[in-house]
Amino acid sequence: MTGAASGIGKATALLLARHGAKVHLVDIAADRLIEVADLVRAEGGEPVTHVVDVSDPAAMAELADAVFAGDAAVDLLHNNAGIGVGGRFIDLTLDDIQRTVGVNLLGTMYGLHYFLPRMRKQGRRGHIVNTASGAGLVPIPLLGTYSAAKHGVVALTEALHAEHADGQVGFSVVCPGVIDTPILRNSPQRGGLVDVDLIDRLAKRFAASPESVAEAVWDAYARRKVVVVVAPLFVTPAWWLRRLSPRAAQFGSRLTAVALEQVLGGAAERAGKKVNA
Repeated sequence: MTGAASGIGKATALLLARHGAKVHLVDIAADRLIEVADLVRAEGGEPVTHVVDVSDPAAMAELADAVFAGDAAVDLLHNNAGIGVGGRFIDLTLDDIQRTVGVNLLGTMYGLHYFLPRMRKQGRRGHIVNTASGAGLVPIPLLGTYSAAKHGVVALTEALHAEHADGQVGFSVVCPGVIDTPILRNSPQRGGLVDVDLIDRLAKRFAASPESVAEAVWDAYARRKVVVVVAPLFVTPAWWLRRLSPRAAQFGSRLTAVALEQVLGGAAERAGKKVNA
């Protein structure tokens, strides 16, 4: 379970604990990881913590060695770690781009690279759930790099599902809409367009809970679903429009970009005036 120290990862770890699972908790945030381990233990699970940067392939290789030590088997691998960055692509730094792709897409690829071959040889069926996003189904203006990385996660998962039709290892990709997690509030915002307080208010009003995504992860694992959309209110209509009429979807994306810049930019400007007053 990568990205286990907060949000969707934490909620899923606790759900697995209630099923009596041994849960390998993986995150870069050591302090929060210890707190989640205590909660997992209290829920009846057996936690093992690993402080790992998923964008580091050498660290992911060591993680796989540790998890599979002693002929252990993995029933469920959840590539969940993710970070975000908001703003127009032109305002992002090179480090923003590298970190966003490194964690969201390459981190998932490294997990697959080091775990999948061993899961195929372990002598019992396994399942891999990758966390993408609604932004992996529909391009979201002001989240271009994040959206590109999550589209990659969706495409990769569907390709692996086709490649491994023997069913020895199953594959699912979970695509949440707006979820009330730290990534929503803590993502850097470039270009001065976004008011963080506005994001917080929108999250409290519209966002679904991490627990709803955890339930979807468990359902995907239990029923071997391939693409699972969570909190579909805004995602599903746009996804279907994109599939049925790409030109209409592109026009809608342009309108969305204009609206977002006006709404978020206006809120950010008002927030700046309050600070300067």
